Amino acid sequence: MHYRHAVHFLHKRQFQAAETLLRTLLEGETATSDPLERKKAQEALAVLFAMTQREAEAITLLEAMQAEHPSDTSALYNLGKIHTQLGDLEAAIGAYRKAMAIEPESLLFHNNLGNALKATGQVEEAVACFQALLARKSDHIRGRWNLAMALLLLGRFEDGWTAYEVRWQAFPNWKRLATSRPLWQGEPVDTLLLWGEQGVGDQLMFASLLPELSARGVQQLLLLIDPRLHPLFRRSFPSIQLHPLNATPEQSLYRAHAPLGSLPRQLRPSRSSFQHSRRSVLLPDLQRSRSFRSSMAPADRVLCGIAWHSANTEYGESKSIALQALAKALALPGVQLVSLQYGDVDAQIQQVQQEAGLTVLRPPGLDCTQDLDGLAALIAACDLVVSISNTTVHLAGTLGTETWVLLEHVPDWRWGLRGTASLWYPSVSLFRQQRAGDWSHPLRQVRQRLRSRPPRGAAGGGSPPSTCPGP
Repeated sequence: MHYRHAVHFLHKRQFQAAETLLRTLLEGETATSDPLERKKAQEALAVLFAMTQREAEAITLLEAMQAEHPSDTSALYNLGKIHTQLGDLEAAIGAYRKAMAIEPESLLFHNNLGNALKATGQVEEAVACFQALLARKSDHIRGRWNLAMALLLLGRFEDGWTAYEVRWQAFPNWKRLATSRPLWQGEPVDTLLLWGEQGVGDQLMFASLLPELSARGVQQLLLLIDPRLHPLFRRSFPSIQLHPLNATPEQSLYRAHAPLGSLPRQLRPSRSSFQHSRRSVLLPDLQRSRSFRSSMAPADRVLCGIAWHSANTEYGESKSIALQALAKALALPGVQLVSLQYGDVDAQIQQVQQEAGLTVLRPPGLDCTQDLDGLAALIAACDLVVSISNTTVHLAGTLGTETWVLLEHVPDWRWGLRGTASLWYPSVSLFRQQRAGDWSHPLRQVRQRLRSRPPRGAAGGGSPPSTCPGP
């Protein structure tokens, strides 16, 4: 009875009441004599500790449970979860390996171990874990998705893109186009409908492949894409018929269709195929860009656009960097910083001004979330963009602006595990953490490179684009 009530309080997040009942079951004269009930109460108390940021107490309790029940994997499972939450991935890997030694057929432990290995950069071992999982259960959706991410991170594109097609099963809430027209498989077609998926950054990255479709015999394109991108795409691709993401064009208007994220399967099957990536794909509003430039910095100053935050709910924290740390690294003579960051960041900019004496400009009235055409014009006005991995980087990359991306130790799959050059964007250079959570190395690198960069107006100094990208 006490246990059921305790679990009820735990689900209601009434932690004090739950802890009181659980301790009643575990301590003193009221302690239960039933070993199964005791074990369940210990597990619940460990979960409570983890939910109330008392991870050290949770770990101590779970380690004691594991010593008491060495053949039981539940404590090891929870230890792996808590160590992962704390960022102690090696400890999590150790817990999952112990669990797999006890339950070698466990799909859960294969998957969790694979994820922990991938997060530490041991991606080949992660692939082996996911493949072992799928050998046991070939339709394990999460395992198939995790394998896709690992393969793409390693640059094993042919297998990776094939595995990437499982995304619709892995994320059933992602909106798909309802149509009876066939899925495009790379063949010549008179009219092709492409539809955007995922976030704006993904749409931009995959749309960088659009100029290559004519060589595949695609005569006319219809494109469903985020309406915020319409002004920019209308200027850059005047022959493409644009529609909002939620539109459902008449099927008589097109012969075949494809989600944008399926284009790389046809156009980027290998590392060598990325040699076709174009430096600039999108054309900004040049008049607006020149206006931004003239109002923000003298002609002889390097205008450096910066972005430091990702709103990604799952990985945003590890990708983001403190504005003050970034601004200090770039604070050099002849450099003017301007914010390209979306969201309400005025307070952060003011704080950096007050505490560090660093000025970060922000164009009045520009909404970097909604006015993406304006943001593109501002990016094009910059001589250089320095940013963490977020939508800003994809916009800068498709515009062909010189861009330096600060990456976490094990980044998103699109940046690969190693190297300083982006496969997707020839104008983008990559600066990687050497240790998880430590930005000191990439910040030191960008500062040194900025210091040695030619002054504005000198050879290689950069300037806003003035011509339309090629067909």
